[in-house]
Amino acid sequence: MAAMLGVGGVAGALVAPVLHRRLGSYGAIVAVFWALAVFAPVTVLVDSGYLIGVLFALMALFPSTANTAIMTDQLLRTPDELRGRLTSTLVLACGAAGAAGPALGGSLAQVMPGDRAILLCAAGMTAAAVLATASPTLRTLSRRHEEGRPTQAD
Repeated sequence: MAAMLGVGGVAGALVAPVLHRRLGSYGAIVAVFWALAVFAPVTVLVDSGYLIGVLFALMALFPSTANTAIMTDQLLRTPDELRGRLTSTLVLACGAAGAAGPALGGSLAQVMPGDRAILLCAAGMTAAAVLATASPTLRTLSRRHEEGRPTQAD
């Protein structure tokens, strides 16, 4: 299953340019949230490790495109003298979230049945997907930097 997650990530990196052209920055970012929100609860219904691996691969398909869109926007908006500080802050926050997520998920699975824990996490993912979809800030990313420079509003 974990190998399929890696396969999805590599495939996502290979198709990232095509996905970015088709989805734009906003679409790529929202696609990550919706892929998680849709495919995570399906894992409760699937018994085959291979099929769960396919679901993991589908979940890992979009993050490369979204990360590229986010990093490009960050680099274009952040003044040169603040880029190092912003990047280190984001790396620290993402690293903390990366460590806390599995710990919290494992703790949740200890206090309730695994399928309920997955569905509860999926509900949180769905809430995040709805918020990301409705975010006016993310919507402005859609075609802002097609030419590689900020718009007048930036």
